[in-house]
Amino acid sequence: MENTIYSEKISAGRRTYFLDVKETTDGSKYLKITETKHNKGERERNIVLVFEEDIYNFSNVFCEAIKKFGNQIENIDNEIIHISQWKKTEELRLIQLYRQGVTIFELSKIFDKTMEEVENHLKNMGL
Repeated sequence: MENTIYSEKISAGRRTYFLDVKETTDGSKYLKITETKHNKGERERNIVLVFEEDIYNFSNVFCEAIKKFGNQIENIDNEIIHISQWKKTEELRLIQLYRQGVTIFELSKIFDKTMEEVENHLKNMGL
C-alpha cells in the first residue's frame, strides 16, 4: 500500500508528466516520475522510480543537467531560474552550523546565498 505525499501534473503537448512523492507502509519515500504520451492513437507510458537513498544525488545531477540549457531556461515571469551549486565542503559546514543552531538568515550571509536557497537545500538534505 502506498500513500501519496505530493503530486503534480505537467502538460506538455502530446506528453504529460506526473511527479509523485510516495510513502510505503514502512515509511520509505520515493519519487515516481511518469511520462505518458499519445502517438498515433496509442498511449505510451514510462515510469522512473527514484528511491529515498538516491534522491539527493539524483537532485544534484538533475540540477547540473538543467544548467546545460543556459539562458533558454526561464519561468513565466521571464526570471531566469537560479540553481545554486553547493560544494561538499560547504554542505558539511552547513550541516554543522545548522545543527549548532545558526539561523537561516545567518547561514545565508555565511554562504552568500538567499534564505530560500539555504532553506531549500536543508530540506533537500532532509534537515
